[in-house]
Amino acid sequence: MSDVIHLSNDIGNCELNLNTDNKRIQLIDHDSVISNLPLMKLSSYFKQLGWEVGFYSEINPDAISVHVDNPSLIIRSSVFNKPLIKTNLSGTQIIDICSSTDFGIWLNDEIEHIRPDYSLYPKNDYSIGYTSRGCIRRCPFCVVPKKEGNPVRQWSDITEFHNTEHKKIILMDNNFFASPKWLENIKYIYINRLELCITQGIDARILTEEMCQWLGRIKKHIWNYTFTSHMLSTAWDLYEFKDQVVRGLTLLREHLSPANIMVYVLVSYNTTIEQDLDRVMTLHNLGYKPYVMVYNVSSGGGTPLTKALSAWCNNKQLLNSCTFVEYLKETDAKLVSQVEKPKVTLGKWF
Repeated sequence: MSDVIHLSNDIGNCELNLNTDNKRIQLIDHDSVISNLPLMKLSSYFKQLGWEVGFYSEINPDAISVHVDNPSLIIRSSVFNKPLIKTNLSGTQIIDICSSTDFGIWLNDEIEHIRPDYSLYPKNDYSIGYTSRGCIRRCPFCVVPKKEGNPVRQWSDITEFHNTEHKKIILMDNNFFASPKWLENIKYIYINRLELCITQGIDARILTEEMCQWLGRIKKHIWNYTFTSHMLSTAWDLYEFKDQVVRGLTLLREHLSPANIMVYVLVSYNTTIEQDLDRVMTLHNLGYKPYVMVYNVSSGGGTPLTKALSAWCNNKQLLNSCTFVEYLKETDAKLVSQVEKPKVTLGKWF
């Protein structure tokens, strides 16, 4: 094992100097709601080096809380935002990395392919990892191509990160069925009777009969990330791929109940309200659960009309009981005039 860890990114190289007598490190999980994979790998690595490893989460009650005195190295991992670490410690090297903004930062292979230290989250009874990285798509709104590259490449075998004591597994692949080893991976899950969550969902546009048959075989073992309900997700973000999406979803519902499949619908990006409604009602009439996502809403994105569409569609009772125009008449009548007579077929609830 080297005395220097190299972390490479688009703006330069970061070197962690491990040649020190003070072999104490503090790892901090800033905002992960599930087990933080890179920190678990770093913990395993430093423990193998004989370091004293401290770890705590700033939000996750399922994590251990161990603090070390005067660490020579502090590494904090953030998923969504990266506030500065405040410390009065002198001689401490501080690394603060956010996966949503620090594109191109990778652990070196020695750390990346080590078994995660699941003891950091003793209440979490699942294994977690990637079998592939990247995505075959180049969706203009998505960070994955910039962050992980294109196309999909094989990353690791499930056995690399699966703790056999765990009967649950979370796969974080960005396009599971685009992986060259998807069949090998799903057979491993089937043979070992694992409860599965695919956090990033599946790509409906590439589904084949064989893929859908395998999903059907494990349908009672597919869950959301909290393992509290049977749920699989996909997305219909770009309207122009309607034929491909509908073909895949029509095939899929022959093997899985569409009521257990969430389909995310991106709005306020490059579609009209007529196209948004067409997607919602096409999915609804196929039996799926459409879920409208307003683009960049946390930073002021969206319009009153698309936000109203989100409120109506994402409420199952409203979606099943009234049309969108009826909903607008009761909530914000001035928006009704913006819903022009569509040029596409919208289904029975328009």
